[in-house]
Order: sequence, then C-alpha cells, then structure tokens
Amino acid sequence: MEDKRLKNGGHFPNDFQTLLLKAALNDRSEALLSFLEWLDLLGLISLDLNSSSFISDFMDKLDLGSQRLMPLVIENLGTESHPYFPKFIGYRKNLWVRNQRIFLAAKELLKKLNEEGIPTLILKGLSLANVYYPRNETRPMNDGDILIPFEYKSQLINILKEENSIFKIGADQENMIDFVHASHFFQDKNANIDVHWNIFTEYSLNRASSIFAWDGAIDFEWDGIATKRLNPTHDFFVVLVSGRNFENIPPIRWVADCIMILKNTNGVLDWNEFIRLSKDFSFKPFIQKALPYLKTNFWPSIPPEVMEEIEKLEPSHTEVMYYKSVSDDIRKYGFFSLILFGTKRFLIKYKLFLNEKPFLGYMFKWYKQRFKNEFRRLINK
Repeated sequence: MEDKRLKNGGHFPNDFQTLLLKAALNDRSEALLSFLEWLDLLGLISLDLNSSSFISDFMDKLDLGSQRLMPLVIENLGTESHPYFPKFIGYRKNLWVRNQRIFLAAKELLKKLNEEGIPTLILKGLSLANVYYPRNETRPMNDGDILIPFEYKSQLINILKEENSIFKIGADQENMIDFVHASHFFQDKNANIDVHWNIFTEYSLNRASSIFAWDGAIDFEWDGIATKRLNPTHDFFVVLVSGRNFENIPPIRWVADCIMILKNTNGVLDWNEFIRLSKDFSFKPFIQKALPYLKTNFWPSIPPEVMEEIEKLEPSHTEVMYYKSVSDDIRKYGFFSLILFGTKRFLIKYKLFLNEKPFLGYMFKWYKQRFKNEFRRLINK
C-alpha cells in the first residue's frame, strides 16, 4: 500500500482512499466494513471520545481529499452507526454554513449576469450539491463555479470592474485573463466564485470547446433565479475528467461525484455521447484508467460495450505525455525540478492544445504576465 496520508497532495485514489470512498458510496453493510477497516489501517480505531481535541486528532491523520469525504461517509452510514459520528455535528454545521455563503454569492452573481443579458450555467459543486447529493453539506465547497459563453468574456470583465460591483477581480487574475479558462471573483473572504468561459483549463483559448455543454444544457431555476445546468451525461464526463491532475488536495472526489450522478440516474446515461466526448477531448489516458476503476470498485453495471469502446481509444503520444506530466508531483525533487518539469509540461500543453498560436509570442506574453504578478506579490508582502 501507498503512503497513508499523502499530506503533500495526490492524484489517483490510493488503497486507503478507495476504502473511504467505499464507506461513502457503497450499500450500508458493506460500507461499514470498509470504514472499520479504514479506521484500523490508519490507527484511528481507538481514539479518546472524551478528548477535547478529538476532531483534530482524527482529521490530522487524513489528507485533505479524505477530510472532505467525511460528511458523505457519515450520511451514508448514519450518524448512529459509529460512536465517532455524533462528534462531527459541529464540523458538518460549519460546512453547511460555508456552502450557504457560497450559494448566496453565486445567486447574487447569477442575478447580476441575468440583468446584463449574459447566459449562465452552474457547474461542479453548485450543481452537484443541489441536484445529486442528499444534503448540500455532504458535498463541501471552497468556491462556486459558473459558466458563461466564450463571447461574453469581455462584457463580464467590464461589468465586474465597475466601481459599484460587489464582486472584485484580483490584479493577478486580470493580468492573466487572456491565458486562462476562468477567473476568480471575490465577494468577500468567505465567498468566492469562479466564472468560466471554457470548462477545461487546457482549452482556455478554444472558443468551441464548451459548446457541447450549452447544446445539452437543462433549464434550472434556483430560488427563482433562471440559469442552466449540465445534463447528467455531461456532468458525469466533466466531473470524471476533473481527477486527471495531481493536486495539493488529492482530487479523489471525482469518484464520489460520478457515483452520485449514477445513483441519481440509476445508471442511465447517454453512453454514446460519453464515448463521443472521450474521443473529442485529449483526456483519453485518464479516462481509460478512471472508468475501469469505477466499474471495478463501485458501479459494475457500466455497460460492457462502453468499456470496450473506451478500451479501443488510441491516445496520441502527446496525450500520453501530457497526462503523465499533469498527474505527477513535479515538486518532489525540489525547486529545479519544478522549473524543469513545469517548462516541459508547458511545452507539451502548448503542442497539444495551443499549437495554432505563435509559440514565441505566446510564451513571451505568458511569462511576462507571470513575472509581473510575482513581482507585484513580492512588493506587497
């Protein structure tokens, strides 16, 4: 087995994280056995329930990706199924409050964008927590995500730069606006919203890459506010490929998101559409790893013909190299490896996704803005 905690980040679920995911997602009897085995393996089986530091004693042994699965584990098993769970009541209330702050901020922004005639579509946690999860706190969030059409990007920036706007864009974000797929807008320290003009970061300059989302979108009314959300098949594809990168917070929640969608739809998705998207986007190596993992561990009824089609996908050499570059921890060998492998990743990403842009001009502008941001950050320290 791998390192138990992966405190410094992670990528694909390891054995310990898979056990916790089973505790969160499987039928209750099997899930409880997985949870007890997980507790034992992590040395959490006999913590002092009377200790004032119980929650920190428990959470300190978990990576951040596993920490944010705990509300779903408790929901799946039931609060009374283990003596530890009542101790998490305050923790779950705090997550509920944080999500509500994000929801309120998102609704304010959706209303503003509606007034300005900008179409909107809620993504990721905003949609998942409201549609697929049993309670919104079982899908904790750090921010909200809203998609707008690519052609409205300039209008969005101009609106949110107005003096009376309650949402602000940071100078660092504004400087990189031509290189990114989304920008972070701050309402206050407790509620931030990412507004996307493209769903995937790799396709930041591709105007057509998110058309599939709009073509299949479902109308969604959220407390009287009109917006849209992804259909279940597109939601499934987007959340599945969200696990493709190494992250400081191990991105294992894509597994829970996928299974919650499958549970909600009884596994009835447009699998032909899923296969089409898998062919169209350059995430094939990860999809070929992720879908069998879901079938083996959580959802055996994924149709065999779908598995066959995914297995037959032929990733290009560049796609394989890109997946390897984004799924590895390039920090592990120190500062120079960060520069070396970060530059290699940049070059592969350019070749795969941005090849139509003049390379030297694009690279010069990108590094220029990055250095300006770093210089400003140093001055403001």
